[in-house]
Parts: sequence; C-alpha cells; structure tokens
Amino acid sequence: MRILKVSQTYYPYLAEGGRPTKVLAISRALAQRGHSVTVLTADLGAVDKSTRPPEPERCPWGWRSHYHGVEAIYLRSWARYRTLTVNPLAFRFCSVGLREFDLVHIYGLYDLLGCVVASYCRRRRIPYVVEPMGMFQPIVRNLRLKRLYHALLGKPMLRGAGRLIASGTAADVAAQVGGATLEDAFILLQQQDER
Repeated sequence: MRILKVSQTYYPYLAEGGRPTKVLAISRALAQRGHSVTVLTADLGAVDKSTRPPEPERCPWGWRSHYHGVEAIYLRSWARYRTLTVNPLAFRFCSVGLREFDLVHIYGLYDLLGCVVASYCRRRRIPYVVEPMGMFQPIVRNLRLKRLYHALLGKPMLRGAGRLIASGTAADVAAQVGGATLEDAFILLQQQDER
C-alpha cells in the first residue's frame, strides 16, 4: 500500500516536540512491513549536520530524502510562526503527486498543510484519516483564532476524514475527539499507570 503521512514537523526536527518522533517510528514500522511510505512535511530551516537526513536532494517542492526505508519530502516554507508554516508548493505537490497514494494520514489539527492535503483528498476521493495530536476543542491560547480556523478549515477536514485517530488514556482520548462521536474515532487506549 502507498501511504502518505502529512506532518507539519518531522525528522530531523526532533526539538519540535513528540510528533516528529511518533511519525518517524510509525513510518519506519510500516515500511518494514512492506508498505511504501512517504512523509510530506515542512522545511523548518537549518539543522545540526549530525541530525540532517542522509543525502538530501533537491526536488520540485524543496528537498527529498530517504531514511530507514521512508521517503520524506520537505516543502519550502515561505513564512513561519513557531511550527506553523505557509507552504504554497503543497498545492502543486497535491496536483501532481497525490494520486500516487492509496491512503493519507494527517497528523495535527491546527496547521495549514493538513488542510490543503485533506481538500485535495476529498476532491480526488482518496481516503484519509486525521490524528489531532492534542486538544480537539480549542480551550487555551488564541481561542478566537482557533474557532475561526475550525469554522473555515477544520470542520471540512474533519467531516471528510474516514476516521479520527486518538491515543492515550481514556481522559486523553475524550479531550482529543471532543465533539466527534466515538463511532467516528479509531481509538488506541494506553493503560493508565496505577501507582
């Protein structure tokens, strides 16, 4: 199966939180099982040479590398605020390359890259899943902006998703799926530490 993983951050940008590590681990495991995995992500700029992907090469969208059986495409970023980037070449990538994939897995809810890919998936009838990677309902920091985002971009992306993926303890999962029904969510529960 050809799987596209979409993540605002990815290896080697490990300082950007747990998402790059999680996407890398799952992508490697899928590749080891014989799936063809590509990660579409943003180029967040210079990294330490010791963590740079091996042999990055230029491609029409920015950079491309192969690491542990996983292809990664780093889209050129035109603007950046924290880890949120503006990547106009995502439209071109989706127009040209999205048809190659059987399934798309979008990590994160509050970024522009996932919304662009989800929009093209809906038009091309390519199934996709969304893993919010945190709070589903906006409850902290920039509430008005997050509500506006949900109204304009988030709701269409979530409605078109085949499933929502949530992981963690029961409380974590409840926070992640928020207003979605549990029937729409694929839930990975972790045992809570009972110390």
